[in-house]
Amino acid sequence: GSPVAVLGEPSDSNEPVRAVFSSDGGQVLVLGTAGKARLFDLQGTGVATLPHQEPVTLIATGPAGRFVTCSERRLVVWSHEGVELRAIDAPERIDDAAVASDGRILIRSASSVRIVDAGGQLETVIPARASEWKVAAFGPAGSDLLLAGAADGTVYLFLRGGRQHAVLRGHAVAVRSATFSPDGRLVVTGAGRNLRMWDVQPAAEAPRFSGHRAEVVDVSVSPDGKRSVTASMDGTARIWDAAGRMLAVLEGHRGTLIGAELLPGGAALTWARDGTARLWRATGQAGPVLAHDLPLVQHARVAPDGRRIVTVARHARFQEGSTSSVRLWTARGEAVRSLPVEPGEGYLDGIVKGAVFSPDGSRLITWTRRVAHVWNRDGQLVEPLTPPVTDGPLLFRSIAFSPDG
Repeated sequence: GSPVAVLGEPSDSNEPVRAVFSSDGGQVLVLGTAGKARLFDLQGTGVATLPHQEPVTLIATGPAGRFVTCSERRLVVWSHEGVELRAIDAPERIDDAAVASDGRILIRSASSVRIVDAGGQLETVIPARASEWKVAAFGPAGSDLLLAGAADGTVYLFLRGGRQHAVLRGHAVAVRSATFSPDGRLVVTGAGRNLRMWDVQPAAEAPRFSGHRAEVVDVSVSPDGKRSVTASMDGTARIWDAAGRMLAVLEGHRGTLIGAELLPGGAALTWARDGTARLWRATGQAGPVLAHDLPLVQHARVAPDGRRIVTVARHARFQEGSTSSVRLWTARGEAVRSLPVEPGEGYLDGIVKGAVFSPDGSRLITWTRRVAHVWNRDGQLVEPLTPPVTDGPLLFRSIAFSPDG
């Protein structure tokens, strides 16, 4: 629970806002508020400050231990030693970037999606169609497809080389999220109140996910792609099969839903602004209610092994002295333990900002702005994550386990 390493100096004005592990788990790249990207080893030793000509706005992990950074119009690929391998200039602002498992790089701008091969050569330019691009993504490893979603609600599928494979029409507003299923057979797209699932072979639209009366705020797809669950501001969640057929309507919450997640075996977990999370059987039959004494369940997670659930609740409005309630449950909804939250001395110091399980589900970390704790699966404190001594306050923004735990 004590720090393995401190990345950066206490007096550093480059406050961390994002960090990513290298693909081999041996290094960490940290992006700060000053637009600097710094590379560290796992002992906290600075390997390099990546010398971008302009402030860095995006960072990503590439294969073979490499990293990618983006400034407004330049993408740079770096070695694990912090040596610049290649730089790619874009004709307009870079809105997003992604790296495929084979090393190809996707650069999304409003008017184009550009694909650069692993050697740094421009492979394909896909111009925007009737409206600007809002999202783009590679297919999973082994797939030759990539997708691009537009502001007019249209989603396009392209083969390697840029040849158009399919046009997926049905959304009436800008596509804000889109992803492939793990096996690459399906695409899930989100726009406004609607979620749609598409079969990429032969690229025919599955029936529309229709039924919610207000905006869809969250969606979870099972790893095998056979089921999904949506949570909506209309107070309901719905379970769907891969063909878009509604299997169940989950009604019972008395407030707006915040999220939903599928559990192993097909059961569902939902949480809402009514102070509860709820478990539902795969048939849609209501299961246990996981109740808090605070009115807004802001966060819930299922352990990767499916044995534990953590829920975090807080006051509906932030105010002086606000605090959180953190509770650990079995997969059957039985209370394991309420985890204590230290109120702290400052405004909002008692608000738990997040909770994350280790990859094997045996440990849980919870954190506020200033304090973090490691717990075992029975809710017993393992030890606190002790912040280093600094000249000023250390504020936790996010915490993540490395892939090996």
